[in-house]
Amino acid sequence: MTSEFGDLILGDERTRSAVITPRIILLTQRGIPMVETNGWLGLPGGKVKENECDGNLMTTDAYPTLIREVEEECGFDISGHLRQSSACLGIVTDLFRVDSEAKTIKEMVVPVFLCKAPDLAGGRRDIVWRDIFSDSFEKVYPDAGLALRYLQQKIKSGVKGSIEPEFLNHGIIYFQTRPSMKRLSVRPGWFQSWAD
Repeated sequence: MTSEFGDLILGDERTRSAVITPRIILLTQRGIPMVETNGWLGLPGGKVKENECDGNLMTTDAYPTLIREVEEECGFDISGHLRQSSACLGIVTDLFRVDSEAKTIKEMVVPVFLCKAPDLAGGRRDIVWRDIFSDSFEKVYPDAGLALRYLQQKIKSGVKGSIEPEFLNHGIIYFQTRPSMKRLSVRPGWFQSWAD
């Protein structure tokens, strides 16, 4: 783990004010479980609760959040799998969640983990199972799409050994949640007036 990533998560005040939401790609025999919200697919995971983590969220410090969120969203207990076969795939930064009705923008920081859990059983009925090599990213949240594309590239290139974490995006992403769910090509006009 480079200090670059450690500094990003812990070192600057801008990042500390962001909403940090670890997510996880679970590799199972049935595929990758995804969660559907408002017709869009995302990876299991969610917001870190207050006092849930004081350390670097690209390490095992993210596990309590991931265990809790995957249990709530998918009905799986992944605690044993996380400790045996998981690693941080990378991080999505510069992702801004836009609410155009309330005229608010929240910055998101999304560490994405990869975990092998071939024998994961049970789960909720509303889980959407996705094939790892599916090339359809319509209605997939930006952080999930970036992470899945990156993992596909690594697998297709025949990477051997461990995957080192990387920055999964290379530009600013604006994703609007209200009044409709969509990725914005530019920041909204009302944002210009108070941001510049």
